[in-house]
Amino acid sequence: MRDHWTLGCVVILFSAVMQAQLFSATPITDLGTGLYLNQYQGGLYENGTNVLPSDHLADGQALDPQIADGTPFVFLGIGMSDVENAFSTFLNTVEMTQNVNPNMTLVVGGQARTPANGPTRKELPHRMAARSLQTLC
Repeated sequence: MRDHWTLGCVVILFSAVMQAQLFSATPITDLGTGLYLNQYQGGLYENGTNVLPSDHLADGQALDPQIADGTPFVFLGIGMSDVENAFSTFLNTVEMTQNVNPNMTLVVGGQARTPANGPTRKELPHRMAARSLQTLC
């Protein structure tokens, strides 16, 4: 009986190893203009590039004086349910850090066990209100 159990474990382990070896994926940064799942273009930025576009840089630099002069701002983590887990961990880390801009408010926009088309948009105003913030949408 013990030999059958051992043999079964070996077969399962071998099957898992074979499946892992059959899996192949291209990192998003290597896709370029290629598509992931035949619909999402690769690259970190538009047109499949991984180079920060000048308009993105300019937008960020335009925010810098506002942040420096004490204008309150929100750092919003958005996405599907996995964002709630990852961003909540990030939020806890930031709250324990001393060198954080006091004008920044962090808000978790993801919602656990929610697909991309789920009710997160309806939940976000409640999360913003809980931190005394208003939404514009």
